[in-house]
Amino acid sequence: MNTEDSQLQTASVPLALETELRLAKMRRQLVGIYDQLDIACEEIDVCAEAANSLGQKNMEKVLRASVGYRLSAQRKALTGVIERLGGATNLSELDEVSQETALRSGVG
Repeated sequence: MNTEDSQLQTASVPLALETELRLAKMRRQLVGIYDQLDIACEEIDVCAEAANSLGQKNMEKVLRASVGYRLSAQRKALTGVIERLGGATNLSELDEVSQETALRSGVG
């Protein structure tokens, strides 16, 4: 191996490490965003239950059908990005459990 090859290999290692560190930081940030969306979904459920107990059926429907649906869709999309970056969310775990259950029952 000549000196140029050795220098090229040495230069590429820090770039790969720097890229990996950036991806890890991005993944942590996205997981943080996901966690906040997850909390918001739980808060929507609490508010919907409160509206229902107060006889506000329309408010419950709006909260669950509109707001809850949109937040859930964003959580699923964000889970896909996080998984591509090598991470996981509680939706990833639920999906794995669903797949295992389907395999055990002979579905799929």
